Amino acid sequence: MFKSLMSRLSLRILAFGIIGTTLLASLLLVVTFLFIQRQVALSEKNADQLAELANPLDPAINSLVAALGYGGMIHFYKNAELRGGAHFPEEASRRIGAALASLDEILFLDQRSRDDVAVIRRMLADYDKNITKVEFLRAVGTAPEVLAAATGIDDAPAIAALNSIFSRRVVRDEASKTSIVRNLRLALGYGGGIHAFKDYILHKRPEMAERAEAGLARAAQEIERYRSLNINAGEFAALRDIAGVIGAYR
Repeated sequence: MFKSLMSRLSLRILAFGIIGTTLLASLLLVVTFLFIQRQVALSEKNADQLAELANPLDPAINSLVAALGYGGMIHFYKNAELRGGAHFPEEASRRIGAALASLDEILFLDQRSRDDVAVIRRMLADYDKNITKVEFLRAVGTAPEVLAAATGIDDAPAIAALNSIFSRRVVRDEASKTSIVRNLRLALGYGGGIHAFKDYILHKRPEMAERAEAGLARAAQEIERYRSLNINAGEFAALRDIAGVIGAYR
């Protein structure tokens, strides 16, 4: 009887041992899978960063787009026209300096862009000359529409030059997050939807309203492209906020 009891206890201990070992092995598999998944994600991120380092023209162009567009030179310059105050002209001047630095880098990396860089530099020089005039005229109460008519700048040559620079870049992966963010900035920024929206407020030309709507529609498409990728909570919140801004403008 004692031997039978010991035998049953041994079998029970053995069964618990097998179950415990199985559960431990399963837990280790889950942990290993999560670790591998994280390492793969880090590897993909590092690969993207290495790819950009291998082609430094892309980050230089991205910096130019950021310095010119939404949150950049044209954003603050148009706000200086529309709203007045000292803050917007100061920030516009800073972004002009950043854009010029990016142009220097692009020219160093790609001599074929010489003519296009020269066109964009002339545009930036025109805006720079106007900044003090815009600040003064708004300070003395000049209406934004009157001011814009007196200090208007033709952006078409510079926009064409920017597109020309883009046409010569080496395309790696237009579906990457970096590429989508650049396209989003283009759709909203210099020559894009919000630029055209503010020009429409100032000049009331129907073609500017059409250009604004087209740019905002492109921006909405880029947001959906970004959402289709593997995004984290921070990216989700940022996309939601940007989509809200686009919706408000539309």
